[in-house]
Amino acid sequence: MIAAVWSLELLETHLALTNKFSILKKGSGDLIITGDQARLHPLHQYHQTRQYSWQRGANQVPTELIWPFRGTRSDRHCLDIITMYELFLTALVEDADFQAACAVLGGFCAMPPWETVNRVLYFQGPPRPAGISNQSSIDKPMRKDVAFLYKDLHQNLSRQSFVLQARYEILKDRDMGPSSAPQDLDAAAGILRWADFPDPPTARPVLTQRKVVELWEQKKLPSVMRDNNYQFKTETVEELYRFFRDDIEFCLSRQYFLKRINDYMPLGPTQHNTTEPLQTLPAWDALTPMDGQNRWVLQIKAHVLQDNKPDEIRKAQDQLMAIRGELDGVFDFKTIDRKVHDTRLAMQQQGIQALPQRVMLGKT
Repeated sequence: MIAAVWSLELLETHLALTNKFSILKKGSGDLIITGDQARLHPLHQYHQTRQYSWQRGANQVPTELIWPFRGTRSDRHCLDIITMYELFLTALVEDADFQAACAVLGGFCAMPPWETVNRVLYFQGPPRPAGISNQSSIDKPMRKDVAFLYKDLHQNLSRQSFVLQARYEILKDRDMGPSSAPQDLDAAAGILRWADFPDPPTARPVLTQRKVVELWEQKKLPSVMRDNNYQFKTETVEELYRFFRDDIEFCLSRQYFLKRINDYMPLGPTQHNTTEPLQTLPAWDALTPMDGQNRWVLQIKAHVLQDNKPDEIRKAQDQLMAIRGELDGVFDFKTIDRKVHDTRLAMQQQGIQALPQRVMLGKT
């Protein structure tokens, strides 16, 4: 059981989504609440070790987590679901400069990096969008907050097909290599992530902004995808180093292929269609960096809970531009074509047969 200190306004907002919270104590305008769903967002796991204090009961199990509310938007990290408007800056960091970049960001944020490794599965939507209408594999009864997010996701995926991500945090030593046990992805809790096509460039073209929906701690994601005609296409491993400064996230990431590069070459001698995720992951040293120069991508992110509040969006834009100014000369933030982040699928017109993805020439 986990408890967190929230302001009264925040508590009222979250109680509107779920009734699984109960009040333990009130004081100085804050409330200590508890509930089996009051989990911290993993993005702030670092703060669990630095800024929060565990109070252990006689059974030595954490029973209370004290979170001093500071008036920031970090309250979103207490829910297992996220629907938000994401804004970010982007810069490339050479592999040789990685340690220096971590040192700069560590000093800027006054914290060491929080390192995570994710297994990322990509699922391609059907040619004709149909949303997430089949919910037979979703755990029941469905919490109100989860139902709300699935409804929002269904509405977005009913107008346009996208590539979705199912993300699972893994450990290099435990989950990778020949001695690792096969991972039952239906039994594992993962994140279902959808990101919309970014907005057109603004007067600040260095900023990218888009709507994002994430459902955390979801099981049976491969089955949910299969039930709704989402086809597994490929998977990658993602290495992340995160820093936080108030409600701004600084993320250094690098992507890896799980197989040799030839396996991903169209019409290559070993290229083949993959219909299922790998049973076991290769060892860490056997991964192939996606970027030929093995560079890192730095994204500095701000989040707005609702995209219909222009004042909040402008505030987030101002925050990011101020940080860009503070880091001027250290990182070269680029204007990124929004097509780089386009995960939409072309809609198939009725009566028109889709072209094959691969055509073999010569002998069959």
